[in-house]
Amino acid sequence: MNEELKSAYLPWELFDLIIDELGANVDDESLTALLNCSFVCHSFHFRASGYLFSNIVILKKTNTNPHILTAKRLEDLHRIMVNNGSIASRVRSFTIDTWIGPTSPEKFRAQILENPDVPGIIANFTSLRHFSWINHHLMLLWPSFSVAISSAVHNLFASPTLQSLTLECIKGIPYTFISRCSNLKHLRLVHVEPSGSPLLPTSHFNDKRIHLHSLVNYDSSEMVSGILHGDTPTSSMLSKLRDLHVWMRRDSEVLAAWSIMQAARETLELLDITELSHFRYPTLIPGPVDLGALRKLSTVKLSCRMATLDRIVFPMGVCGLLNPPSIPSSIEIVHITFDWIDCTVGSEEARFLDEPGWSALDDILSQSTTFPMLRRVLLTLRLGYKWDIDPTNDPPSKIVRIKEVTGRWAGRLLPRVATSGSAKVNIAVLIYNSPYAPNIAADF
Repeated sequence: MNEELKSAYLPWELFDLIIDELGANVDDESLTALLNCSFVCHSFHFRASGYLFSNIVILKKTNTNPHILTAKRLEDLHRIMVNNGSIASRVRSFTIDTWIGPTSPEKFRAQILENPDVPGIIANFTSLRHFSWINHHLMLLWPSFSVAISSAVHNLFASPTLQSLTLECIKGIPYTFISRCSNLKHLRLVHVEPSGSPLLPTSHFNDKRIHLHSLVNYDSSEMVSGILHGDTPTSSMLSKLRDLHVWMRRDSEVLAAWSIMQAARETLELLDITELSHFRYPTLIPGPVDLGALRKLSTVKLSCRMATLDRIVFPMGVCGLLNPPSIPSSIEIVHITFDWIDCTVGSEEARFLDEPGWSALDDILSQSTTFPMLRRVLLTLRLGYKWDIDPTNDPPSKIVRIKEVTGRWAGRLLPRVATSGSAKVNIAVLIYNSPYAPNIAADF
């Protein structure tokens, strides 16, 4: 009998492979299966817990006071790490979401800014690859943190394993903090304001230098420019940059974005302008930007949001950016998204049939000498209307008709590009229920 049971046993390597397969997925079923595996035995627990704790997010998911809930979760996490010494070394990603503003009550602010568990948690990370601190309520003032938290984060940024960093809605973080991330590959800054003086050339990297592969710069131009101030032309932190995501809504953002593009002109492959100004063309857009100078640029994404009060139907800044560059461009894919957030019934013809901007865009993109590598043009046209939700959750018949009509009109856009034979045009019209639009029930 024992021999029969012994022959039915599987090698431990197969169990490891099964757990590894579950760990490669992030769906709820796989996580539940991993949790169940962790209760089987010590070997299963060690293997499964590494995946269960590899990505930790301290996130508010209930209506409970966010400060109390965040503090409680930090306390629980610290206790788990103290009682399970092997877990911290296997955490690869750690994110803290907070809701702290200058007007938050002092007792709630202290629960986060002076939290006793954060330093202990961060100090235990020995193999962390990604760190995020995301604030959701106005600007979090970095100098308000306790010395213990600030020191722990300062030391974490110097970790040789840290490759990805996200900071959102933070004011007063020193330039030198980010410069300590010697192996940083991915940097995301959203509404981040620095403190102190910009870095001096070659003074902040010692023997290692940051070489970013991707950069997100949303309303953080002063921080990015200050870090770049310490760069030298022969050893730039952007000399290997491939992906750039920026806002270009005003002069300072256009100039900052262009300085980044110039520093990465030999390597940049993706340019994603997620918010492009639709005002002051052509004095603001394109400004100094010349996409032809970006020698490996293959994909350009441009997005604009427009309201009726803007009095803009077609943002000519798009044509300004794509206007014939100094030399033929290497761009292969152009993806343009227009989002009209407060449409009214009857305004569709002006957006699709009467707007001369479409013809101007068609002229630019159909020039084979300017865009000899162009293979795909994608248009995503979002129209926001407001309607009452009925029990069936189906859109009103007016919206269905608008969808049909605008879909036919959109199919006529960019005819010269579509018939060029070299580039394929894909156009998607998306109609959504927008809180900014007047209710269509009032249109008639």
